[in-house]
Amino acid sequence: MVMATRFDPAKFAQNPLWGTVFSQEGGLLAGSNLAVPAAIGVMLFVGVAIGFLNGVAVCEYNRGETWILANTPPFLCLMPHGGLNFFKKFVEIAT
Repeated sequence: MVMATRFDPAKFAQNPLWGTVFSQEGGLLAGSNLAVPAAIGVMLFVGVAIGFLNGVAVCEYNRGETWILANTPPFLCLMPHGGLNFFKKFVEIAT
């Protein structure tokens, strides 16, 4: 987990979230009692979303579909490098 009390503008000035989500004084919830519960909620949401996508990939392989991971076997979908490659490709396509 990465936690910071202050952000260096020289390092984060090019970040698209700079000035909207976080700034030099902290993030949206800086100093709030809701910061930790919000972070836990976001973490759980991202984990469930990744697990859902891994489950879909495995189910589609078992049905014979090839539209997600080009017929990648389930054990490769669930291994760290298989899932990482999937999300790298997703980001490439999305951007």
